[in-house]
Amino acid sequence: MPSDHREENAIELFDRLLYVTAESISSDVPLINEEAILRWGEEAGQYLAMSRQDITAALTVMKYTRRAIWDLMDTEIKETRLLHEDVIVLGQHVDMAMDTAMTSFSKAYLHVKEEQLLEAQRSILELSTPVVPVLEGVAILPLVGEVDTQRFEYIMEQTLATATQMELDYMIIDVSGIHSIDTKVAHHLYQVIQSLDLIGISSYLTGLRPAVTQTIVSMGVTLASIKTCGTVKQAMDTIIKMKKTTASF
Repeated sequence: MPSDHREENAIELFDRLLYVTAESISSDVPLINEEAILRWGEEAGQYLAMSRQDITAALTVMKYTRRAIWDLMDTEIKETRLLHEDVIVLGQHVDMAMDTAMTSFSKAYLHVKEEQLLEAQRSILELSTPVVPVLEGVAILPLVGEVDTQRFEYIMEQTLATATQMELDYMIIDVSGIHSIDTKVAHHLYQVIQSLDLIGISSYLTGLRPAVTQTIVSMGVTLASIKTCGTVKQAMDTIIKMKKTTASF
């Protein structure tokens, strides 16, 4: 959406807030229409977040909106010669209306931003955990960068689903791109290997660095229980030999 259209829509939103609040304080019995203000806050927060407008700028506009309402009140007070007590009540209503609007707006804005962040994280996870087929029945899962518990839980879920879909016999898990992992992540890695084994897929772990090896051993897991190779090429050579041997029977 062009920026000028976004600005026009934003101005229209704040005009609506000004109208709703001003309508309330100009009535014979000033009562804030809380439902309308909450609805405004939700709509405005969602719109400005979806159109990627800065929350700081929006809150600044709300400050000027409050000032504009006070200007309207000043005119109303002078024309009607309200008593001091009535002025205080009006002021309380205005502050309540603007505070309600700001709270509703902020909640809606932050909710949309949190959803956008989660979606971005999911997209990054999908891109950072590719299962790459290299031969019939064989694929590689290259792990690169920082791997935390959240990412590994996603890796486990996606790897099992993809491996089943591809009808794999072998999975090479290459960890040469990981410099270090903690015990929780090492445990998840071991779980992935065990889970693949349970669905009939043999796993080969390649590219183990000394720090990663030490973490796995510290868990009480003996590397003898895990098929390992120094490099992806070595694992591929081993798998090809096994496939040839199997095919000869």
